[in-house]
Amino acid sequence: MGPIMATGLALAVGDLYLAIKAISKLVASIALAVGLSAFIVWLLPFHSITTEILARINPNLLDLGIALFSGLAGSVAVCRTAGGSGVTTLPGVAIAVALMPPLCTIGYGLGSGVNTRIMGGAGLLFLTNLVAIVTSAFAVFLLVGMNSPDVRAQMEASRRDEQFALRLSHGPLQRIMANGGQLHWRILMLVVLLASIAVPLRTAFMQVAGETLVRGAGQDVVKNLLPRAALVSQKVEVGSEN
Repeated sequence: MGPIMATGLALAVGDLYLAIKAISKLVASIALAVGLSAFIVWLLPFHSITTEILARINPNLLDLGIALFSGLAGSVAVCRTAGGSGVTTLPGVAIAVALMPPLCTIGYGLGSGVNTRIMGGAGLLFLTNLVAIVTSAFAVFLLVGMNSPDVRAQMEASRRDEQFALRLSHGPLQRIMANGGQLHWRILMLVVLLASIAVPLRTAFMQVAGETLVRGAGQDVVKNLLPRAALVSQKVEVGSEN
């Protein structure tokens, strides 16, 4: 959770050094989680798709809403803590529970023979959670004034002796950040990311809503055709040809 919250803080403050460190740690963590889970799946003598895996390859708009509120909870807890980690433990665990299963599902798809359907669905769910949590953290950090000059001065003073920070502060990336990294451009970037993710999520949501209506109508038809005592159980499957 540290790199994810740090990414939101870096976007709120406009700190290139913090953004590079946070994103690099985040990418390394993602690669480690996917690689380890793929290796474990590859070692297993069986590859069975469970209901837990199927539940994480069809994300929709509801998952985006849940991720946004999860990010709000985690970032508010970070802002309220007075330097200790105890206050952030529960939100951190809750958000990690939302992030790790899709990563492990990607690893399952990779380790079981590069199943692109599983990897794509789980990847979309993870990307949805990641972007939503970073966006929520970004908004909360802006609202509490983390982009104030005093906070920026403290952040710069804390890394005054780091060589990488010194080289980065005088490099071309810093000039690009100063010219094109204004707050409104960072907000626009997050809005575009959320909108891009919302398009496939909305399609999936409408499909789930349609299937639910069709399934309910089918169950009502079956109940009307048979006596109530004659119906033990029923299962309605919705396919492309129905």
